[in-house]
Amino acid sequence: MAIAKTGGRFGKSVELEGLEFTVEQLMAIGNKIDQELEKILNEVGLPRVGKMQNRTPVENSDLKDNLGLAPVTRTDEGLEIAWVAGGPASAYALVQHEDLDFNHPGGGQSHFMSSVLYEDGPAMRVEIAEEIDTLIKKYSIPVKPV
Repeated sequence: MAIAKTGGRFGKSVELEGLEFTVEQLMAIGNKIDQELEKILNEVGLPRVGKMQNRTPVENSDLKDNLGLAPVTRTDEGLEIAWVAGGPASAYALVQHEDLDFNHPGGGQSHFMSSVLYEDGPAMRVEIAEEIDTLIKKYSIPVKPV
């Protein structure tokens, strides 16, 4: 509720009752949306881990066992998800991923992570967009045309 008063720099001022509560509610909605966006990114990213594991060169199971999703991070540009490989197999992962001439007698291929992302990138964009559309509809308030 707005209350108009006279005074102030330009002769009038407005006090908003309930503004602090409204800001708290908007912040809570923003935090909930962030949590739901993190969930969306994980749900879209997780199936790609399995595809990466299917392409992972095998010397032993260390490399496959250490493929996964990093926690969602916030950057200046928004939320990010990253696929990671490493742990005890970090050095092996780097060589296997980058060396196109490396022999993979146990199966798998070089660029076992990036190849999945290049192939699935367009589909992931669509999946994320559809989920965000659903999320926006969930929090939208119908506005009557003026």
